[in-house]
Amino acid sequence: MKTYIEHLATVTIILLAVSFSANAKELQFVNKSSLRKTGLEMLKMDLRRHRDPGVVEGALYATIECKGRYPDLHYSRLLRAVNRVANQNDNASIGYMAQLTSMYLQHSSEFRLRVNPAAQNYNYLFKQIANQLEHKLLVSLSEKSAR
Repeated sequence: MKTYIEHLATVTIILLAVSFSANAKELQFVNKSSLRKTGLEMLKMDLRRHRDPGVVEGALYATIECKGRYPDLHYSRLLRAVNRVANQNDNASIGYMAQLTSMYLQHSSEFRLRVNPAAQNYNYLFKQIANQLEHKLLVSLSEKSAR
């Protein structure tokens, strides 16, 4: 329960920072780019919390959402943190989610994700990435066998 509350608080802070930056046109004193950088740094810090799987899982989901909303930000440092989670995490489920997140960060233009804010959990987003990767693989294999 404590992990869930920490995860919820972290995601709330990130979303507040991102939404606050979206409204920054009206506020002269807010620097949108620094807020977005801060959000990315917070995600990177959350990805380092290997003992809190809920926080790491939430950070992976928030990373996908941020990339979808702000595709022009520089995600290279965050990508390294995601890859570290994929390679070093003891939890196979989180490692798999991190691999899917890494693929999305590197090739986001190849994916068409539908965000569902009413979803009870965010596994649906990872499932969409996995299904689209599987589809691309099967199409590729069928094209090779047709030759």
